[in-house]
Amino acid sequence: FVTIKDGVMTVNKEAPKREIAESQIYQNLKRTVKNQEMMALGTVQEMYDFLMEL
Repeated sequence: FVTIKDGVMTVNKEAPKREIAESQIYQNLKRTVKNQEMMALGTVQEMYDFLMEL
């Protein structure tokens, strides 16, 4: 939806609109945040169960 050439960003107004939730990058980031949250806030048993599922 944008192009960057020589440091200048240009918006492509013809690009189709999509929901951000459809983005693979967004889905991967969401999964990473969930995993980090588990490792930071989970109980020892939750962490163990989580790691055993991988």
